[in-house]
Amino acid sequence: MGFHPRPQAQAASGFLGGQAVKFRTKTIVGIALIEAVLLAVLVWNGMSQLQSSNEDNVERRMASISRLLVASLRDAIVASDVATVEAVVKDVMATGDISYMRVLGPGDILIAQVGQLPVQPVRHEAQLDLSGDAFYDHVLPVEVAGQSFGQIQFGMDVGRLQDLLGQARHWYLALSALEMALVAVFSFVLGGVLTGQLLKLRDASQALAGGDFSVRVPVRGEDELAETARAFNRMADMLSDHTRILEETVRQRTLDLQDALREREAANDHLQRLNFALEAEKVKAQEASVAKSQFLAVMSHEIRTPINGVLGSLQLALRCPLDEVLRQHLETASSSGQLLRQIIDDILDHSKIEAGKLEILHEPVHLPSLLRDILAMLAPAAEAKLLPLRVQAAAGLPDWVLGDGLRLRQVLLNLLSNSVKFSQHGEVVLRVQRLPVSPQQPLGECLELAVSDSGIGMSAQQIDQLFLPFQQGESTTTRRFGGTGLGLSITKRLVEAMGGDIRVESVPGQGSCFTVRLPLELADPAAIADRDRATAEEGAAQSRIGQRLQGLNILVADDIPVNHLIMKGILGQEGAQVQVAQDGLQALAALHEQPQGFDLVFMDVSMPHMDGLQATRAIRADGRWQDLPIVAITANVTEEDRQACLAAGMNDFVGKPFKLDQVVEVTCRLCRGTAT
Repeated sequence: MGFHPRPQAQAASGFLGGQAVKFRTKTIVGIALIEAVLLAVLVWNGMSQLQSSNEDNVERRMASISRLLVASLRDAIVASDVATVEAVVKDVMATGDISYMRVLGPGDILIAQVGQLPVQPVRHEAQLDLSGDAFYDHVLPVEVAGQSFGQIQFGMDVGRLQDLLGQARHWYLALSALEMALVAVFSFVLGGVLTGQLLKLRDASQALAGGDFSVRVPVRGEDELAETARAFNRMADMLSDHTRILEETVRQRTLDLQDALREREAANDHLQRLNFALEAEKVKAQEASVAKSQFLAVMSHEIRTPINGVLGSLQLALRCPLDEVLRQHLETASSSGQLLRQIIDDILDHSKIEAGKLEILHEPVHLPSLLRDILAMLAPAAEAKLLPLRVQAAAGLPDWVLGDGLRLRQVLLNLLSNSVKFSQHGEVVLRVQRLPVSPQQPLGECLELAVSDSGIGMSAQQIDQLFLPFQQGESTTTRRFGGTGLGLSITKRLVEAMGGDIRVESVPGQGSCFTVRLPLELADPAAIADRDRATAEEGAAQSRIGQRLQGLNILVADDIPVNHLIMKGILGQEGAQVQVAQDGLQALAALHEQPQGFDLVFMDVSMPHMDGLQATRAIRADGRWQDLPIVAITANVTEEDRQACLAAGMNDFVGKPFKLDQVVEVTCRLCRGTAT
């Protein structure tokens, strides 16, 4: 390895010479600062002592004169003896300490005055202040038995004292400056002596840093600097040896590194190709996810629309007088349609959960009513299999809790319907209890719902895959019992979304027990009272079935003729007059023809020419229909669809397929006081 140490060392020496001077400067400045601080303390203390002693002497002298004047002049002033006053004043002025004196009698009448008074009005100074003017003023009141007979004003010229202190300060500063200069000179000489050996070490270090490993420092004496020089020389020897070894090692490592770099470049090229492929797959996956969501939305709308026609027609038909056989057929068709609707809802719920768009409500739920409704819904299936279906509610269970009643109902229906489906004998039991706070209960106070059955049971392997979507045990089970395999997956995600957990215990051939624990929060009494009033009003409306919408004129905008028939049937059976429109444009035309002719508008969202959202915005833009109730009635049932309808100006939202009572209930609520 070739080096050129000498030029580098010389350049470095020239540069670091400034550093050595800087070190000497630091030595000088450091000593000078210490000396300056000490001198400042001494000067300040000396000046303070000098000024304090002189001020004390002046104040004592003024106090002595004050006592003399009061004793000598009081009687003369009281007696208005001008001659005596003037004589005393002249005697005091003759001492040479007082610059001026003025004696005032009653009513500030001038009795005697000697000397030149200050320009400023005379005020009594309790203490001497040398920073002010050149006079130390005193004002002595003359009082006898509390009555004022005048005052004595006099002042001492302290200018000479101020001059004396100024001269002393100048001498102090001059002596301090001289001493500082001498200290700087001595410090500079001492710094040169101390840094001589350091300069040699510096030059050798720079030469060594420049690559000259032959440089050595001459050693003189046995002090610390000599030890440092010896250590430096040993370090130079070691560096020289290590450099030779390092050069060979670096050469070999360079060859190895070149090989490794070639391999790394090849690996980077491969990794880059993989990243491009992964990015392409990511884009494809995102596009597939968007396509799936769009497909589900379209299929939901397309499937719900005919299902709404089927279920609506069946509900209308079941309200007509029918023989028992025909009624049984229609009820079977209605149950099958409801099952198909539930399957579609499960698929949509699964899609919402995957997208993280599932919303959980927080509202009062009446537990006894919810449990009764669930039993009533599952009772026919259980009775058909001769299975007892029971609910065991523990003592202390609250009637009203806060939660999402619809999702809680969905969870229990999934669990209980599975138990009924997979049980051929024994019983199905729903146990409900309130669990207090305990160290073993991480959720705090909980509501526990346990569904147990005596069905086919499950193995440990089946339990591990139980809550995975589209998993349903063995293929023979699927063929025998049916189902999509989404129910339990959705159930678990719903329970977790409500802040709870779900566990399962099962023995093959003996049955299973699903336990759900949800955080328990009691409902607010005010909210319960509002719900009770709404229930009472709904009960009163139910008592008027057949005439609940009497006198109402309702406009239905929908592009499906079947929906026209269903809406006319539902609303007409309750006494309402119904007019239909094929799209938003026809709905607007009907409103313009009869501006005050409609009490409520049912508006489909997806229609040709002008959809429901555009039509609603146009209606709200006209001041005549600001308060006209508009209800969305659509097969688009996602939360985004609901919010879009409300944002457009609609008052409520009914998803297809709907129950007949849903349509009547929302009409009664929005047209309260209008129906006759």
